[in-house]
Amino acid sequence: MTKYMRSWNATRTGCAGDRRVGPCGTTLVELTVATAIMATVFAALMPLFAGIRNSTDARWAGLEMVQNARVLNEHLCRHLAQARRIVVLQSEAIEFEAEDGTVYRCAVATGGRVEFGPVGDLHPLAGPVTYLRFAGYANTDFNRPASTPADVQLVTWEAGLQSSGQRVPDKVVTGACCLRTCR
Repeated sequence: MTKYMRSWNATRTGCAGDRRVGPCGTTLVELTVATAIMATVFAALMPLFAGIRNSTDARWAGLEMVQNARVLNEHLCRHLAQARRIVVLQSEAIEFEAEDGTVYRCAVATGGRVEFGPVGDLHPLAGPVTYLRFAGYANTDFNRPASTPADVQLVTWEAGLQSSGQRVPDKVVTGACCLRTCR
């Protein structure tokens, strides 16, 4: 091998004879600096990830409350519109007779969930709620609640929906339905 070839090989590999010329690997200082830079970047990004998670939780809790409100309103409207007559109307519960003669009840159970179904066979409908209030009005006076359930032609309700998220406030949903029966 010629002298020229030896020097070219040495330059190409970074070696001069048996001794290395360039750095062999990373030093402890370089490793510490790289770790510090990565820790700083992660520390800057963590609040962003926490904000995204909190935003997602709040959005999910809001969507759950909207779904509960929708289920409650649609179910009550559908069944009350078909009601033949109101049997019992209390501020916290309602019972009405359907076209087939079945008496249905809607009230808040002990766990804060709204239950609905035939009297004696109630099933969870929506919730959790903090309260559920009903009022009934005769078709001659929509300003004062009717004194007897037989006079009721319009039923209104208000429910306080409880949020499952920490950062989402509770919401109030209201609804109303006219009975189809004519007297």
